[in-house]
Amino acid sequence: MKAVVLVGGFGKRLYPITAEIPKCLVEVSGKPLIYWIIHYLRFHGVKEIILCTHYKHELIRNWLGDGSRFGVNIEYSYEKEPLGTGGALLNARKLLENEDWFYCMNGDILTTIDLKRLNVLANKGVVGVIATVPLRTAYGIIVFGKDNSIERFIEKPVLWEYWMNAGIYLLSNEIFDYLKPKCMLEYEVFTQLEGTGKLKALQFPMSSWLSIETYKDVLKAEKETFYKAYARERVEIPY
Repeated sequence: MKAVVLVGGFGKRLYPITAEIPKCLVEVSGKPLIYWIIHYLRFHGVKEIILCTHYKHELIRNWLGDGSRFGVNIEYSYEKEPLGTGGALLNARKLLENEDWFYCMNGDILTTIDLKRLNVLANKGVVGVIATVPLRTAYGIIVFGKDNSIERFIEKPVLWEYWMNAGIYLLSNEIFDYLKPKCMLEYEVFTQLEGTGKLKALQFPMSSWLSIETYKDVLKAEKETFYKAYARERVEIPY
């Protein structure tokens, strides 16, 4: 099964680092973010990878090449202009024509989510399966008692009653029927499917998950070890 990785964004919240390099080449623990993602996919048996690129495409291609040094095969779907996550996927359609199902993920995620578990919901009539993780607030919260008294403070709790889109999907080829040349998967495509029974979600309550949005997230990731277990060989970084 192939996997599509969406790496075309500008990474504006990581400026000024991303003024020089694309977000997926920002280093986390001494390696580009895409290095960890490729090894994550390979660990789960995915060796055919499509990268949807736009911003600083040439730097991504120069560093990764055909993927052979990672033990995978990499193909590229280049966007001449930003198309959004859904448009980027539509742009890669020719590379996915022979795939009944394929994985798709954002190119800024470190996680231990088990990709193969998504396959259990890949039934006839299903267009997509979304991996979800419990929402962890970035702020401390206050628990109130009587008369506006504060009973306790809880620092950055997990909100178990809410589940968040983890940016990792298993998609049927039927998804292309819902895509436009410029659109967002999250806000325009998936919302068309809500309430139809064609879109499923699987919960991963115990999986580690981190999205690299700002430099603060880079520093947080470098304190973690969960994503490092997927990579075995050492690859020299040329820049």
